[in-house]
Amino acid sequence: MSGCGREPRIKPGTKLIRTWKKDTHEVMVLEDGFAWRGARYSSLSTIAKTITGTSWNGCAFFGLKRPRAKKGHDIRGKFVRPKADRRGKVVWPVSLHARKRRAARKGAADA
Repeated sequence: MSGCGREPRIKPGTKLIRTWKKDTHEVMVLEDGFAWRGARYSSLSTIAKTITGTSWNGCAFFGLKRPRAKKGHDIRGKFVRPKADRRGKVVWPVSLHARKRRAARKGAADA
């Protein structure tokens, strides 16, 4: 079971800990769901509802947040093609390392 946001997954073996009304609850993430107090559950929301007695988003209850996208990448870390400018031309970003290589080649060509 993936849990919040589907990607990336919560790694199996991760322990989620939440204190609710002076009682600490530990949930173990499994390959196919979650384990809490010796029972297996398919979703965190079911566990949160059992603990609180009311409907909760499981990710919100356990304080899980979605990853933020880095510049030029989506939330999974995959590269995102840059958007075209007004003329329809796509300008690819150049890394600092690539700029230094170009400068070194240009300097060697000039000498």
